[in-house]
Amino acid sequence: MMVAFWRQGVAAAVAGWLVCAGSMPAVASEAITNIDAAEAGQLVAAGMPLIDVRRADEWQATGVVAHSHLITAFNSEPVDAGLSRPHQGRGQAGEPVVIICRSGNRSSQVARLLTEQAGFTHVYNVAGGIIQWARNGQPLQPCANC
Repeated sequence: MMVAFWRQGVAAAVAGWLVCAGSMPAVASEAITNIDAAEAGQLVAAGMPLIDVRRADEWQATGVVAHSHLITAFNSEPVDAGLSRPHQGRGQAGEPVVIICRSGNRSSQVARLLTEQAGFTHVYNVAGGIIQWARNGQPLQPCANC
């Protein structure tokens, strides 16, 4: 039961941010695309939002992608499942988003939660995570708010 609450909370937290940012679609759909870090870099450079779901200690250790939105998805604390409620009904349907974590495991789970529980239709999962991003020599910056 706690796992189900926690999963709903993760979806709500990420969905809450996306709703505030104007990216909440109205219809649920399985629409997850696994991409590599190079493709993610191109999407982010074109203005697509990137959500980094790692923990603060991971952000501090490696740095973060510029302008990424930092939302810890997997932690020992449950996420407030009601976070998105005040913002429901705002945003454009079908707006894409990129999700990244350390290696692609947590981000794939968040992507699945967003499509299955929060109605997202265009979710890109960075399958190699920040590890691949860094190996490619793509830019990272220190996390100022960690």
